[in-house]
Amino acid sequence: LLNARWQLSDQPIDEGCSCYACRTFSRGYLRHLFKAREILGLRMASLHNVTFMVNLMNEIRQALLAGRFLEFRDRFLANYLSKEI
Repeated sequence: LLNARWQLSDQPIDEGCSCYACRTFSRGYLRHLFKAREILGLRMASLHNVTFMVNLMNEIRQALLAGRFLEFRDRFLANYLSKEI
């Protein structure tokens, strides 16, 4: 988010995320908060990261229970590694 290309971005951190940070703040505004050393930027990044990890663990658990972990892993990695942030 510190990259200058996000300065005017009105996109959320992650389009598919439903956390408060992604629903409320743009990448551009979060970049501003980081550059200004505002604690809100760190709090929103932490909130997003915790939400991401909780959701990921839930998806892994469901894939394991359904016996589809390898399929999930391959799909997740293909999607995750293709994102540009």
